[in-house]
Amino acid sequence: VEIDATLASFNPAMQRRSLSSIRSGVTVAMVAVALGFACCENILQIFIYNRSSLRSEITTLIVKSLFPVHPIAAAIQSIYVCRRDLEKDPSIGLGRIVLPSVIFHGTYDFVLLLVTSSWQRSNNEAYLGQGNNLTGVAVLSFCASLFMVLAGGLYYTFSSRAQYARLRGGSGSGVSSVLSEASFGFLL
Repeated sequence: VEIDATLASFNPAMQRRSLSSIRSGVTVAMVAVALGFACCENILQIFIYNRSSLRSEITTLIVKSLFPVHPIAAAIQSIYVCRRDLEKDPSIGLGRIVLPSVIFHGTYDFVLLLVTSSWQRSNNEAYLGQGNNLTGVAVLSFCASLFMVLAGGLYYTFSSRAQYARLRGGSGSGVSSVLSEASFGFLL
């Protein structure tokens, strides 16, 4: 009886949450949606649009799962959504929320297409060479993907730390804020 009265009087809207915890919730929600989208996209690309061997399909899925482009793009977008809604920055519109992620994902796709397209024009051998040895283009694609994902992750980390400092009432003038503003100031 006592528990029922407590639950009946519980109002989640009356709970006080810090801006940092709300920001974390927004980021987790956006990344979760991006993971679902990436999963569906990868399944469609591998099993529906790609008609190759099962081994090739599974290998491609494993490699694609190592490079979380969509979740990183969603995390970057969450910084700008929170900057607009939690920090009440009127200069942040839809374009400034989406643009950094579009640039990140577009650059990732462009680099991979550039590597594989130039390889296809110069070589007619299989992606895996004779005897299943990795070719140079496979290694170059892996390195380019790794570089782009690390760059996006670093951008998110520096921007996120600066935002946490602002939300906690700090000035955001730490090393991470300085690097974020200096490296990617045109996107902020």
